[in-house]
This record gives sequence, structure tokens and C-alpha cells, in this order.
Amino acid sequence: MYLCLFRQQGTFLSETDAQFRKYQLFTYRSKTCCVLATQLPKLLVLVNSFTYFILQDPIPIHQLLAVALKEDESNDLTDETSDPSTDIAAFLQEKAPMLDDYFSLKISEDGFLHGIPLLLENYIPSLELVPFYLLNLAKRVNWESEIECFQTFCQETANFYAIVPGDDVDIEEKLLNGQTWKWTIEHVIYPELKRFLFPSRIWADDSTVVELADLPTLYKVFERC
Repeated sequence: MYLCLFRQQGTFLSETDAQFRKYQLFTYRSKTCCVLATQLPKLLVLVNSFTYFILQDPIPIHQLLAVALKEDESNDLTDETSDPSTDIAAFLQEKAPMLDDYFSLKISEDGFLHGIPLLLENYIPSLELVPFYLLNLAKRVNWESEIECFQTFCQETANFYAIVPGDDVDIEEKLLNGQTWKWTIEHVIYPELKRFLFPSRIWADDSTVVELADLPTLYKVFERC
């Protein structure tokens, strides 16, 4: 059923909580399912290749990292003899050719961030999270193993693309693509998932997908009433 929900047979219904933008309703035949919408963009990393989203105003990566380090409660990179943001920036800049070639993360020779990975033309993750994305790449990607490097980089990029719901969200707020969140889920993200994604049964266990109703079962309940 989960395969059909995310392939050609599934249909988008609506969001269940407009304020938090966290859950979306989909149907497949007689079944209605609730999907954890914060995970939908994250899943695109599993099925798409990267291209560039070019920043209009390139930013020094050491400034971005300084912002992330200031907010990072688990920061264990502080060294009294050096500036950790400069050290991490130098580390990422050293990896710049590989990051550009394989992951579409563009850092110039003078240490400016020019582009980030883009998975869909009409969906851009929150640019406010870029500093934390860069910090997590430096801290959490396994740079010693080629296979694990790809896996962990994709995992951190997936986390970057995931939506962070909040209790102060304007449901009519426009995203960077000029459209609302509901429109983006219905017309950009979900169609792309239907084209490429083969979902895992694990999602039933971790509540990414939850079956809410099945018409034949409901009919039996009504008959007993």
C-alpha cells in the first residue's frame, strides 16, 4: 500500500494542521493515510541528483559558521588558541573541489559560498539553516571513507531539506519559490516523489506514514452499529 501511495495511484488531499504544516493527508483507493510532511523534502535526497542553487549574494563561509557555532549548544570545537569558525571554513574550503564536483556545493577560492545543492527547481530549503548545514557537514560527515562520505553527506543534506514546523507559521506565508507551503507539497514535492520514490515498510513503524481509515473496515463498523 505504501508503494502505491507514493507511486501513480496516490492522491493528495489536504494538510491536517495548517498552523504547524506537519501532516498531510493522501488517499489510495479506499484508504486514507496521514504522512509526516516534514520528511517529504528529506526523502527527495534519496531519489534525485544534485544541481546548483546559486546565491545572489555570496557569503563568507567563516561568517556563516560563526553564526552556527554561536547557536550550537553541543559545540565541542572551541579552541582558546584559534577561531573555530576560521578553522572549519579552511577545512571545508580544502574540500571545495570535491564538494563542487560531487555534491554541487560551491565554495570559491576566497572562501565565499556561491551555491548549495538543489534537488527541485521549485523547492528551496530555508536559507536560514545554511550555517547549521555547513557546520553539520564539517562535524558529521565521515571524510575518511568514500562510501560513508557519500552516505553521511546525503544524510545531512536530507536533514537540511526537511521542514522544521513551528507554532508561529503564517499558513499563507510565501516560500522562496513564491508559493505557499500547501501548494509546494501538492504540486512540487509530492509529484516528484510519485515519479521516483520506492518507500520502505519501515515508515509504518516510525510513523512517517499512518493509515487513518479504510472504507471496507468502516462499513463493517457501521453495519455492527
